[in-house]
Amino acid sequence: MVDEAVLQRALGQVRLPGRFERLATEPLVVIDGAHNPDGIQQFVRSVQERYSDYDLTIVTGFLKDKAVAECLQLLTQLPANFILTTPINPDDRQLPVAELGALYTQITGQTAPEYPAIEAALKAANQSVRGPKPQVILVVGSFYLLKTVRQHFLN
Repeated sequence: MVDEAVLQRALGQVRLPGRFERLATEPLVVIDGAHNPDGIQQFVRSVQERYSDYDLTIVTGFLKDKAVAECLQLLTQLPANFILTTPINPDDRQLPVAELGALYTQITGQTAPEYPAIEAALKAANQSVRGPKPQVILVVGSFYLLKTVRQHFLN
C-alpha cells in the first residue's frame, strides 16, 4: 500500500521536458509543446495563473496540419507581444512564418514580427524584454520548435 501523501509529493515533482519547462531565468524563458486547441487552452490558463504580473513575449510556430487558427485565437487572449517563426520539420510539414503572420493579422487585426529562423526569433524576443515588470519569454507550439529552442539553451 502506497502512502497517498508520499505519492502526491512525488507526482508534484515530476517534470516533463517541453511541458511548461523553464530553460533560463534572466530573462525567464519557459517552453511548452501545446500545439492543439486543448493544449493551448491549458497553456493559456497556466500562464494566467502563474504570470499575470509579468510582461509576456510569446514566440510561436506550428506545423501546417494543426488547428493553427484556433490555437492562435486562444493564444491571443493573452496580453503578450508575439514573435512568429517557423519550426524545422524534416517532413516539410512546417507552416511558413508568412502564412502564420497572415493568420495572426486576420485574427488580431495587427501584425507581429516574423522570423523564418528560430534563433533570430529568440534574439528578437530577448531584445524585446524591457520595462519595470518582470519578464517572461514563452515559447509555445510545435515540438519541432521546442527541440531547436531547447538545444539553443542547453548548449
